Amino acid sequence: VVVTFKSPTGNFQNLMSYAMEDTVVELKKPDDNSSQPIDPQFNATILEELNAQMVAAGFVREMNPEANKPDVWLSVGAVESETWVYWYSWGYWGGYPGWGGYYPPYVGTASFQQGTVIWQMHDLREVDDPTAPDAQVPVNWIGSLNGALSSGANATHEGIRSGIRQAFAQSPYIVGHASN
Repeated sequence: VVVTFKSPTGNFQNLMSYAMEDTVVELKKPDDNSSQPIDPQFNATILEELNAQMVAAGFVREMNPEANKPDVWLSVGAVESETWVYWYSWGYWGGYPGWGGYYPPYVGTASFQQGTVIWQMHDLREVDDPTAPDAQVPVNWIGSLNGALSSGANATHEGIRSGIRQAFAQSPYIVGHASN
């Protein structure tokens, strides 16, 4: 599942440059044992695909954001959790006259690992010092990919790539912004 949110006050006009973290932040509460960091083998895939999609959208990556403030900053996080599914059937009692029937109720369970990747596009153009403790940096866009883990590593890598591509495809206000 891919979900994107555009800020109603977000201004995408004349965005040219971006910078982003070189790591994927672990998203979980410190005392929460129900989730864990996504396997680090997927971090490079997440960052590379976000970079590729930003470049394809017309952005230029600022490699020295401390010296040259970019227009936007991408922050990226991910988490893995185990999801359990339970089901119950009432069974069956009855039949035709002279032919009784009974099927006992049954209970089933299944679990699977689920990964979520989320990124935010922060607009730095109107913020003097985005690192200041009281800085209010607007978020123009949020992208999220849920179900980022598959049964195998190759399928997971491709699922992450296609999910990030889908987020950009369903956000046309980002693509081609520099020519506006």
